[in-house]
Amino acid sequence: MKSLIQAPPRSMVALITPFKPNGRVDYKGYQRLVEFQLEQGIDGLVLLGTTAETPNLEKHEQRKLVTDAFKWVNGRIPIVVGTGSSSHKHTIYDTNWAYDSGAYAVMVVTPYYIKPNDSGLMRHFESVAGVGARVIVYNIAGRAVVNITTPQMQRIAKFPNIIGVKEASGNLIQQTEVINTISKPSMGTDQPFYVWSGDDGSILPVMRAGGYGGISVAGNAIPGEIKRLTDSCAAGDFALAQQIHDEWSEFFKLEFIESNPVPIKRIAANLGLIKCADVRLPLGPLSAGNVAILDEFTNRIRHKVMAA
Repeated sequence: MKSLIQAPPRSMVALITPFKPNGRVDYKGYQRLVEFQLEQGIDGLVLLGTTAETPNLEKHEQRKLVTDAFKWVNGRIPIVVGTGSSSHKHTIYDTNWAYDSGAYAVMVVTPYYIKPNDSGLMRHFESVAGVGARVIVYNIAGRAVVNITTPQMQRIAKFPNIIGVKEASGNLIQQTEVINTISKPSMGTDQPFYVWSGDDGSILPVMRAGGYGGISVAGNAIPGEIKRLTDSCAAGDFALAQQIHDEWSEFFKLEFIESNPVPIKRIAANLGLIKCADVRLPLGPLSAGNVAILDEFTNRIRHKVMAA
């Protein structure tokens, strides 16, 4: 593996998985999405995350989405592959596969549903880190039930190959603690620890506090703007970053008007980025009221998105 001190991508997009009306994966539509991201200059892609509806994808679909993306990207930007699940065995298996396939890093969520205790959580991440791939921890208590506390993250960060965390705890105090006690002291060392915001609305405050970047949902539709936001923060131009944040703040709220990725797929379909907004059960279609809200919103922002 390359040196861990190599700076990872700052702005990344967690890609949706487009489906056809018959429920099958729309691989041509997926290729258009990947090419759109490349055209817009995003720094990196995250495949098989929450936004991809990964638990509802068959294993052969997951593998094809990843291998096809590697082929289309052809090394132009780094690709991170989500490999975490509720099963430790499956997480290790998928992490090995992604590592062998050439992923820049893997993203590993806290095992959901299982509700691991402290000793199990530590052994889980230590074992995943032992595979050899760069590992981004994914902390999202709202979906995984268990929140990785700052003291726990301090211990996890010491395992070789752990390069950072996608912080989606929704707790800015905790995120700032992680930045101040783990990330900042580690910068310039042989094993830096990077903090990415996992919520578009918190990219600005997390980076203002010293965080590294963002892993975005809104970036499926506005990747260039997400890159502008993270680049402005990285350059210390927080006045411009605030302007960009304010311009898209309504988007950052509405993309979670119902469970992700239901709203962003409706927005992407309205903008012509995908042909079908369908999701797979147990996710269902948007309520009629929220369809009207998102359709009206999309009509208002269409010119801005097309100009971005």
